Amino acid sequence: MMRCSITANRWSKTANLVLCLCALCFVLQMVSCSRTPEGAQIISFASGMEERLPKDLKNAFIHYWAARARLDWNTIYEMEAPHLRWRYTKEAFLDRYGRAPKPVSVQVTGITMAHDQVADVSITCVFPDKRTGKEETLYPRDRWLKVGGKWYHIWKLPIFDNFL
Repeated sequence: MMRCSITANRWSKTANLVLCLCALCFVLQMVSCSRTPEGAQIISFASGMEERLPKDLKNAFIHYWAARARLDWNTIYEMEAPHLRWRYTKEAFLDRYGRAPKPVSVQVTGITMAHDQVADVSITCVFPDKRTGKEETLYPRDRWLKVGGKWYHIWKLPIFDNFL
């Protein structure tokens, strides 16, 4: 009788240990998924703007601009809209856009949902001027396109904003 009690007790301790380890793994996974990406500290939102962005668009926006802050061109290229990736190989994209400056700050100041799959995000960006070293502020519209349930950035040159 005593032997069964010890075996059951040992089984109970083992089961509890396995359960605790599984719970710990789950918590660690959740924490790592919700962690903001490196570079996201440059991003801010004007009053009321954070709540107006759809959650999936907000996550894509943060990941994209954090990648720009890190100059992570692989991530930037993968987050560009499919038509841009069809038009440019990664190498051609880097040749054309890879000299873009690292942003100092990005603030969301407005959002217009042209369609439930097309968003124009008004932003204020501060970039260093490579020639003078001074910071310059730009006010572009950041266009996003939802394809297959995923938001993609559309890289635009400010001179062509009115045509795209």
